[in-house]
Amino acid sequence: MKTTRTFASVCLTASCIALVVAANVSVGEQPGTFQMTAGSQGDMPGVVQFGTSPVPDSNQPGSTGGESAGQSAQNVSFIDAGRFLKPSAGVTAPFVSGQAFQQPPSLGPHLMFDQTIDDSLGMQDSYTRINAFIPHQLVKDTTILAMSLSASVSDEGNDLYNYGAVGCGDRYGAVFRHYDENRNRIWGVNVFGDHDNTGRLADFSRVGFGIENLGRYVDFIVNGYLTTGEDSRLGSRTPITGLALSGNNVVRSFSEIRENAYQGLDWKVGTPLPWLGRRGVKAFLGSYWLTNSVSEEEALGVSAQWQIQATDSLEVNAYYTNDGCFGSNSWVNVAFTIPHKGQHSILRPKTVRRRLSDPVRRTNTIHKKHESSIITAAEINAATGLPWFINYVDPNRDIYEPGIGTVEDPFAELQIAADGNAATVDAIRITPR
Repeated sequence: MKTTRTFASVCLTASCIALVVAANVSVGEQPGTFQMTAGSQGDMPGVVQFGTSPVPDSNQPGSTGGESAGQSAQNVSFIDAGRFLKPSAGVTAPFVSGQAFQQPPSLGPHLMFDQTIDDSLGMQDSYTRINAFIPHQLVKDTTILAMSLSASVSDEGNDLYNYGAVGCGDRYGAVFRHYDENRNRIWGVNVFGDHDNTGRLADFSRVGFGIENLGRYVDFIVNGYLTTGEDSRLGSRTPITGLALSGNNVVRSFSEIRENAYQGLDWKVGTPLPWLGRRGVKAFLGSYWLTNSVSEEEALGVSAQWQIQATDSLEVNAYYTNDGCFGSNSWVNVAFTIPHKGQHSILRPKTVRRRLSDPVRRTNTIHKKHESSIITAAEINAATGLPWFINYVDPNRDIYEPGIGTVEDPFAELQIAADGNAATVDAIRITPR
């Protein structure tokens, strides 16, 4: 194909896309959408007759002006507009005058495939996830209890699972949500269990909980995470100094490398962007706090998220986080849901009710970090299995300062050390006069 023809084809395609977006054209059916038809042939069942003969207009020549207004009203005809309005198939009920249109429920089982691209917060790898969402409507189109089964695999081949109960969560568990029609908002609670095998040194587990309040203009989401079992795994320990005396012990300094799993909280608030919100573009701002029982660092940072609802089935999210522990991270997630029954719009936000089946917005991986540190540890007496314990005596010091028996503050008299001599004391070191 010639270059000019290729360029023309690209321009034509781009123009068509721009035209569709600018015209706000939707693919498929929209609730409350009607198509004009030619109407029925032959008799007109849509015409409701109230009279049997025409009534002359009193203002026209030849008319009889003595007829009452009541007689003139007898022959007025009304045409049912439903004959010329064809409802969208599968979205609205057949048109009946005075009848409200109702959208049939779209809360059915579906599969979601999503790909996280690049390193995310506490996850040094990309990963792919599959999620099965199986809702049960406790109250039709209003309250659901949904089973959610999910598994992930990282680009390095490590797996990740989540489970829970509910109000329970994403991946392997359930989600409880209620739609408040009066306020046009969704209220939800969830509890999770996560098992993460994507670490390089260990598998980690945790439980989580979340609260969500979703609406047309503002979303509030809070999640908590608690590690279970070990939250740190030693990778290596290398001595960097010789033996030294400190306090009552014999110590040595080491360089350690550990993989630590963090727990904590995160929260965010989301709202449609000005001018772009009608095109399904939303932004979230929030914060998070993460901590570990071994690490001296805590992660207190800010987060941002940009969400594009490309279609009812395709969603794209971009994330950014920054804190003093994990540094700056940015990544992209693309999620596709099948099958999706109902409307298939392009660049349009979902209605609040339809978001009952949305995935829970949470961090699916356990926050992990490889950390190196310098520690000082006491040498162990192989005979007792306890750290070496030595009392120190310096008879040259002032007897009015008896001391506490450490290498930094020795006893002033041997008798004091003898009185405190217990089974845990391994030795007494005396400084010569």
